[in-house]
Amino acid sequence: MKIVPWMRWPWLRRLVARPPCLPDGYNASDYARFMREETLLYSPRYAKQAVVIHGGQTLAELTRHRGAILAPLHYGSFFLSSGAIVHQLRLACTAIVTSRNLAVLPAEEEAFWRGVHQRSAKLYRQPLFHAGITPPREIVRYLAQPHRLLLAMLDVREAGHVTREYPFSFMQRQIHLQTGPARLARLANVPLVPMCIRYQQEEQRHHLHIGSPVWPDQTPIETTQQALNQLEPYMSDQPQQFFHDLANAFASPSNPPVNGPPN
Repeated sequence: MKIVPWMRWPWLRRLVARPPCLPDGYNASDYARFMREETLLYSPRYAKQAVVIHGGQTLAELTRHRGAILAPLHYGSFFLSSGAIVHQLRLACTAIVTSRNLAVLPAEEEAFWRGVHQRSAKLYRQPLFHAGITPPREIVRYLAQPHRLLLAMLDVREAGHVTREYPFSFMQRQIHLQTGPARLARLANVPLVPMCIRYQQEEQRHHLHIGSPVWPDQTPIETTQQALNQLEPYMSDQPQQFFHDLANAFASPSNPPVNGPPN
């Protein structure tokens, strides 16, 4: 294969700010490769040019007094979402990530995803929060400040960490998820905002859709289901952009049910 200059020099790839190639009729494997390659292009210029934000104007008003939690699924180029918000809307935004899952990966894969975390933090212009490492009070303090946004994935399972999961309805299937983002929203007294980023191949651009806020004045299960209801329409026609096979991988709870009231 002929190596053209923009492939050889990373700084030129970022300057050109064009997404990687994606074949017509692409499948989940093609999109996974696309997303991985795209993380090497992260820059303020790319976050501005490659993403169109819908509904973002409401976030500044919503966070006028304190922050909010953005609640996506692992779908599309999810790490790019926060970068677009930072560089287009000029709001502070970072993400909660887990290191537990990286520790069980082969060395090469672990190094790649740690690099993604580093590139994302550089794009967001602030450190990421790490589940199980960052004290919850530090996250709550962050969210207590105005114009602060925190990306917290709804579909997270951490290796070696037992978390109670509950059944939810999504895309006419039952899936089992934990309710961490909704519980954090209630703890910090901030809204949960569903969010989805989709790549439109014909435009070679991502579209980031910001949903309506869900206030944590009900159970975390109900809050999470309302968020999923808003996300479903954006994902049903392009399931190949899911990071994992959500319907099958989350069809059953990862751990046996735990006695006690819903959290």
